[in-house]
Amino acid sequence: MSAATRPFQIQSRILLSGNQSWNVSDVNPGLSAFGFNFSEDMSFTAQAAGILFDLGGFAATKTGNGTLTITSGYTISNGTLNADEGILAISGASGRAVTLNSNVTINVNPNATLRLQGASGATNMNGTLNLNGGTVFMASSSATNAPNINGTVNVNAASIISLANPAASANTGPIVLNGNLNGSADLAITNTTTTITFLRIGGNNSAYTGTVSLGGTSGRVTRMTSASAGSPAATWVVNSGHTLEIDGVSVQLGTLNGAGNITNSSTGSPATVNVGAGNFSGSIADGALPTSL
Repeated sequence: MSAATRPFQIQSRILLSGNQSWNVSDVNPGLSAFGFNFSEDMSFTAQAAGILFDLGGFAATKTGNGTLTITSGYTISNGTLNADEGILAISGASGRAVTLNSNVTINVNPNATLRLQGASGATNMNGTLNLNGGTVFMASSSATNAPNINGTVNVNAASIISLANPAASANTGPIVLNGNLNGSADLAITNTTTTITFLRIGGNNSAYTGTVSLGGTSGRVTRMTSASAGSPAATWVVNSGHTLEIDGVSVQLGTLNGAGNITNSSTGSPATVNVGAGNFSGSIADGALPTSL
């Protein structure tokens, strides 16, 4: 598909029969052509739940500086999505989730943003996510429908996960990273939401050996919900104004740096932070229950 001069929407079942390049230009700046508030230029919009978006074992590559959306009920399977330029947005909508099966790989490359959003439907990324130097933007305008990353996340080059408010809402809902982090490149997690929304990290990240930097707008939070959410081989930077919450588990943080805050978010169990080295000048404080170092 080559660059177009007007917004374009496809509403059918999708089956690829070869590799494709989707060159989407920014022909609709600041406008919502199909009601998704993404400034979308091209949209695949399912008309029912579970409509198959079959990549056919091939790769589809998003190029161009525009926004391409996949939304409203598709089940994406069997292939690779390459975000090379502009924005590739995947979002539940119309009361229907979008699910990416475990046999899908997404590559987020240096000049691209992958937008995963929850709205009236969730977005469930169950495949492999390769962070090759681009940005993953995560948001939800729903209190219950999250963008969920459940598959393996390979941090292959310095990359960003950004939490922010969706354009259509002053509120934002849950943001979930339950996939396992692998790799050794740096990962910046920034939260600039205007409400106290936080990223829940719950995967097994023990194989990750890079540096995770937590920051953004002052007063925002990242929460670790599993004992394996940290990594004894990684460096964790909790920047000033940011809070890392440990949800009643014992986590391994390896090297701990920064000047932020660490506390226990659980009302049912104490929390423990195990640190091997570092230069942390912030506070480690009890929540409703103790936080031990």
